[in-house]
This record gives sequence, C-alpha cells and structure tokens, in this order.
Amino acid sequence: MSTNASTDAWSVTVDRLPGWLWGVNKKGKRVRYTVLSLNSRPHWRQRSECMRLDKQRVFYAARKMPLTMPWDRVVLRIDLYGMKRHHSKDWEQTVARCKGYIDGLKDCGAITDDTMKNIIELHTEWHVAPEEEERTVMEVTKYG
Repeated sequence: MSTNASTDAWSVTVDRLPGWLWGVNKKGKRVRYTVLSLNSRPHWRQRSECMRLDKQRVFYAARKMPLTMPWDRVVLRIDLYGMKRHHSKDWEQTVARCKGYIDGLKDCGAITDDTMKNIIELHTEWHVAPEEEERTVMEVTKYG
C-alpha cells in the first residue's frame, strides 16, 4: 500500500481489488468469490467480513498521510487494475464492490461523509493488468 499527497489532491494505492474473499469450491480448489457485487448473494457474515477487510486496508493506508482533512466536498476517482476475468462490466457493480473502500476513507477522516452531498463526482475505470499487479488506486481531489 502506498500514498501520495499534495495540497488539494491525494491518492491511496491498495494492493488488491475490492469486494472479494478467498474460498474453497466443491472440488477443493482455492478460488476467489466476488462478495460485494450487486448480483452476488453471499451470507451476511461473508459480506460483513469482506466490508471489514476492505475498510481496514484503506484506513491503514490513508491514515499515514499528513493531511488537512476532512474535506467536505470531493471528487473521487477509483482506478482498478486487474485481470479481465474479474472485470466488472457495469458501473453499478464497480461502485458496489468499492463500497468498503469508500467507507474506509470516511472512517480514517479523509472525507466527512460518503453521501452524494459530499462526493460530488465519482469516476471508476478498469484497467487490464497481470494478476500479480492487481491493485486499486483511489484519488481524492478537493472540489471547488
């Protein structure tokens, strides 16, 4: 995890894609399950565990920043780098998977709230990258 800051913008890099947990399928093979997708129907414990882990990753990465925070109104850009097979095809799925990361920004004090009143613009984009280079880059910019 890494961070980069300036006076009106900063970014946090988390070394995994959001919204999934490791599990074992019926054949005993270790696989990843997408938990925070709108189309998935996980058990509530799996969903809450995934949210907790995603919040922690962003919280611990972002709290190292020497920031004059929180900002009331922000523009949030989330770039996801991962393999095509884990590609979320529509915007709603991507935002649902990033919910834990956005909550982590709120918990660490980077933004005041995660409502539409405070996050003025939300941009998400997928980039194809090898599995060993999977990561999520979140850039927060002060609005106005």
